[in-house]
Amino acid sequence: MKKILSVFMSAIMALSCMVFAIPAEASTELQNGKTVEVMFSQNTPETQTFTYTMPSGGYFYYKVVPTHSIFYDIDGVAHYDTGLYLPETKITYNYKDYATASVFYGQNWQSESYAFKKGAKITISLTDYTDVGLEAYYDVTVYFKKVKNFESENNNSKKTADKISLKKTYTGLMMDGDTDYWVFTAPKTGKYKFSVAEINEGYHNTFYAYKGSKKVKSLYIGGGDGYKTLYKAKLKKGQKIYVKLTDGANGEMYKIKVKKA
Repeated sequence: MKKILSVFMSAIMALSCMVFAIPAEASTELQNGKTVEVMFSQNTPETQTFTYTMPSGGYFYYKVVPTHSIFYDIDGVAHYDTGLYLPETKITYNYKDYATASVFYGQNWQSESYAFKKGAKITISLTDYTDVGLEAYYDVTVYFKKVKNFESENNNSKKTADKISLKKTYTGLMMDGDTDYWVFTAPKTGKYKFSVAEINEGYHNTFYAYKGSKKVKSLYIGGGDGYKTLYKAKLKKGQKIYVKLTDGANGEMYKIKVKKA
């Protein structure tokens, strides 16, 4: 009898573990250019999350559009309204929040631009607090922009620096807390000029040039300044010059190129 009771209790405990081990519903995967309608009510979570997988060779931004709300009165009659706003939306990657904003109806809101390494799983969340009998509706859309010679966003150290070739223009995107490294290897002995530019108005940064571990030049530049010479020197064949940017701001776009001097 004790043996039968023991087996029965073990079965109950196993079933209990199975019940609590049921995983939560997976977040919806957002696709480039495809709009997803999000509805909040008293029966939905206050925060709804979505995932986006980072492609290579470009950057993305997303839009949230408050569309309408529906209030059901005591008789169950629906009343439509457009005077609503989303209290919070944000991007999270590796436990770091990159964007936090409120979105109002008619604002035509879109996030800053972001770029992460290929395959990175980004979380985009929307948070709303609805009253009883109220439904609030929002559209969320992700837009990916492919860019020629764009940084890998795995270039946050000298070991993973993106390579620069002659006569090509490269584009990078800084973010909060971001660091970018680029490296040029002289194909032959000669004089070379490194030019850089901040693309977006209102942004600024300092570019650094390194010969090995030695800093040989720095240049402070702002958006709208056009291309400026970061470094100009004679290099031996095979000699490497690193270019570094750090402590950027979300959405800060820049360009870099190397030519024979």
